[in-house]
Amino acid sequence: MNRQRARTSGKGETIAALLTRSPVLKAIDQRGPKRDVLSRPISLTGTEQRHVAYEAEVLNLLLARRQALAIQDVVRFRNVLIDAGLVLADGRVLAVEIKLRMNWAKACQAGWQIRQFMEMAATQPTTQPLSAAVVFFEEFSGDWARSTISRGVERGWEHWYRGHAEIDKLRVDLIRVRHGRLEGHPLVVSGRGDR
Repeated sequence: MNRQRARTSGKGETIAALLTRSPVLKAIDQRGPKRDVLSRPISLTGTEQRHVAYEAEVLNLLLARRQALAIQDVVRFRNVLIDAGLVLADGRVLAVEIKLRMNWAKACQAGWQIRQFMEMAATQPTTQPLSAAVVFFEEFSGDWARSTISRGVERGWEHWYRGHAEIDKLRVDLIRVRHGRLEGHPLVVSGRGDR
């Protein structure tokens, strides 16, 4: 093993000295991004890990209910930071991230992925601007799964809309998909554009 390691004195270095160092990063061989407009359901073998199967289930549901949900196109992404995109019948474009479980860590992860995608898309001249983003999930986990005493609503809904529902002025909604149903926050007034 001929790895070079950062040399430090036996006593260590000061924080100031560590901050002046520049790491040498090796280039990552990345596969190019893929964008597939779905025209038929994604096939599953039954051997996929649950989160992979769930992603396909959500995209298949959106594809199957395209007309009822006023969706023009369901676009599956690969080698991109988010899972998919939706083009609505009215022309609006939505970023889509899919998480099997939703908690604070997954909410932060989804937000980071959407933000990075937005920055990447901003550099592409052919990319339509995003109108909003949606994060689909199956179940809350951890303390996000507990119900609030006063409102009888799972805390995850409250946590999401208090701290994760906007990224750089882009609205990010949370929708639960389970048992073939789409569910939004149970106490949101329908038809209002503001939160």
